[in-house]
Amino acid sequence: MSDARFSVTMSEELYQEVDQFRHAHKFKTQTKAVVALVEKGLNSLGLPEPLPDGEVSIADARSTLMEIRFSQLDDQDKASVYSYAGYLLEKEKYNKSDDIDTP
Repeated sequence: MSDARFSVTMSEELYQEVDQFRHAHKFKTQTKAVVALVEKGLNSLGLPEPLPDGEVSIADARSTLMEIRFSQLDDQDKASVYSYAGYLLEKEKYNKSDDIDTP
């Protein structure tokens, strides 16, 4: 499998930060520094691990996306989500499990 290539345009300030990162971590090339930064960024999102065939299950992807979106809510909105989830769990058709943790 060959490596994919693409161009990136960024502000001069961001370019300088990437260059500082490159030198601080002793990367031989800008490409290696940028790849490391992209990998760090993707890992920080907590994306699901790929399956052995390289695919990600739809359930894992949806769950992770919901976790990311939920983490971006403020405390009041999170409380609203928990309240609504509690309401749904009181309904018999939604109450399928007793192992759901809520704060």
